[in-house]
Amino acid sequence: MKIYNSEKTCQITLIDVSDSFEIHDDYLKEMDKHEFEDAFKQLWHIFRNIYTDITSNQSAFGISKKEKLYAWTPYRPVSLLYFLFVSGVVENRVLTADIGKFNEIHSQLKNIAILVERLNDYGFEFEGLQGYKIPKNANSIKISYPDNPNIIGVIKHMADKAYNCDKRNHFNSCYFRLFTEDMNTVSYDNGIDIFADRLNTQSEKDTAYIINKALREKGFLAHERHGYSYYAKESAMKAKGAYHFKLEQLEKSTAESLYANSRALMFTENDNNEKTLILCLRIRNVVKCLAYLEQCPESVKNIFRGSDRGCRFVKDCTTGMNFTFEGNDYWRCSCCSAMFHCIPKMEDIPHYIKLVELGFK
Repeated sequence: MKIYNSEKTCQITLIDVSDSFEIHDDYLKEMDKHEFEDAFKQLWHIFRNIYTDITSNQSAFGISKKEKLYAWTPYRPVSLLYFLFVSGVVENRVLTADIGKFNEIHSQLKNIAILVERLNDYGFEFEGLQGYKIPKNANSIKISYPDNPNIIGVIKHMADKAYNCDKRNHFNSCYFRLFTEDMNTVSYDNGIDIFADRLNTQSEKDTAYIINKALREKGFLAHERHGYSYYAKESAMKAKGAYHFKLEQLEKSTAESLYANSRALMFTENDNNEKTLILCLRIRNVVKCLAYLEQCPESVKNIFRGSDRGCRFVKDCTTGMNFTFEGNDYWRCSCCSAMFHCIPKMEDIPHYIKLVELGFK
């Protein structure tokens, strides 16, 4: 899920927690699986509340109008937790943070006292401070979470795993997959899991996995780049060349702006701030697809109906394509993406694959 304020100057990505996920034994030495899951889900809601509040009132978190435009700025409260927990040890469900180590690694966090005060509002308790400030001569401070002490252990495991594997962004996203493998291993980066986990609905997740399975079985290679792209050849993938298929997640208003051509992308006004799964199809020769299209359902034919409103980059686009379908002339721009797009349906997946096979060359 993405959380943003009305002006969209402050955007945060928080990956929804799965109803059920694997937890490696490394993280279950101080609590059982049920206790861990409960604490993690409560932590996820704490992160969500922090992010929701920071988008509506940045100044309360010590963020100026200028600073709030930077990508990492909205994550500042949880970044403070990250650096404190990486710098500390947990004993009896209380973290003791080494201030010397914290000062070495915290990347010049600003307004720490304000961030501590805000974290206190969400249930974290600090010992060893002067007001909300860390004393200059302090060697350590303590952090607890009385409402659910197991949260301290969960944050410690999440921070250490993110630090060991260079996945601080996954700490900020409160990403459950950090716990599926041991403290030094991350293999989920090599598949579609991260992309699918960011999708809004189970239906979209299922569709993405089925598309991925179908394309993999056809021999396509996949790479995460501005979405999840599929290539017929490794050389094209390494050269960042033309993909055959790409899965994207876009805000519906953005999708309508970029891909206004397709009748397969029609949303109501109320849906414009939501995100949706988009499938891009690289079809360069519509003529080769026309005979096959005759047997396709309307949902597939709609992909070919409609023209672009114009090119985003130049007044007179020379990289687009004219084509005729059902007796109507259409034009599509190809400056920034494949020319054909849809909100994918499971039952239409074989048609998508066949059309690209016919029309790619």
